[in-house]
Amino acid sequence: MTDFQHMDDVAAMMAQLDRRDPIDGSIVFYGSSTFKNWKRLAEDMNNLDVVNAGFGGGTFEGAMQHFERVFDAVTPKMIVVYFGENDIASDGFTAEETLDLHKAFHTRVRERFPTIPVIYLPPKTGIIRWIWHPDYVEYSRLVEKDTQNDPNAYFADVGVVTLGSNGRPATKFFERDGIHIGPKGYAAWTPVIKAAMAKAGLK
Repeated sequence: MTDFQHMDDVAAMMAQLDRRDPIDGSIVFYGSSTFKNWKRLAEDMNNLDVVNAGFGGGTFEGAMQHFERVFDAVTPKMIVVYFGENDIASDGFTAEETLDLHKAFHTRVRERFPTIPVIYLPPKTGIIRWIWHPDYVEYSRLVEKDTQNDPNAYFADVGVVTLGSNGRPATKFFERDGIHIGPKGYAAWTPVIKAAMAKAGLK
């Protein structure tokens, strides 16, 4: 599956975590290259307790595979999650199948961290991934509904903020590859994520 195409990237992320002493009370951003490429994440969140656990090609399968090693290195006070985009576009899952993967992941989170806040971000639609936009929209709807079943799960709808007035991805938010967001995209995401953090009780 997608994750195994990026093992060097995964190894680098794990090595970075392994070099650090165990970290308690951090905000862990666990997701795909959309997080990995966010170089100003701590500055944008105005929080030095941020741990970036993003890895290229990240999917829910990869998230489950690496879960123990990541969270043996970090004891979070909050987790922000970004998977689903590659599950649909690269691995070919439907919105409903990706929801099942999301639910399995959330169950794993709750087995280890019963009550900490978890914020789920829906997929963005990249310029060259427009074909999957209906699937992303449906998956986002399903995840938003599912988070209502857990009082400590939250949905931050970053998927809509990189769309233009015509409802299609706005070029200004994306890198030249048409998949990854750039600085303006992260700037648009930041207040949406911060609002969800505040709702989750982050001071």
